[in-house]
Amino acid sequence: MNAISALACLALLSAPADTVLLQFSTKTCPHCQAMQPVVARLAQHGVNVQVIDAEQRTDLRSQFRVNGVPTFVAVSGGNDIGRIEGATTYEKLGSVQTDGRQAEPARIPQ
Repeated sequence: MNAISALACLALLSAPADTVLLQFSTKTCPHCQAMQPVVARLAQHGVNVQVIDAEQRTDLRSQFRVNGVPTFVAVSGGNDIGRIEGATTYEKLGSVQTDGRQAEPARIPQ
């Protein structure tokens, strides 16, 4: 594991326990499919990842202002705390949960 991966793992482990990473994707999106190994790696390191089919869940897509896929939204305490739009690296995706960027709050329906 290189230094950047180690830092990403440390950031993931320090994320609040209620943090969820929402992955908005579609089955036909090649960039979404290319992100699956990265998402699987995050899940192996204990990240709670929820995959949302953006074509089926248009309500959530609208609520979280998702304009394209893949889009990743970190949610903690029901609030949107960070996002990445488009394909990205493991390190960047791991840090979205803990880098302190605060977006406009959004609530996840119960």
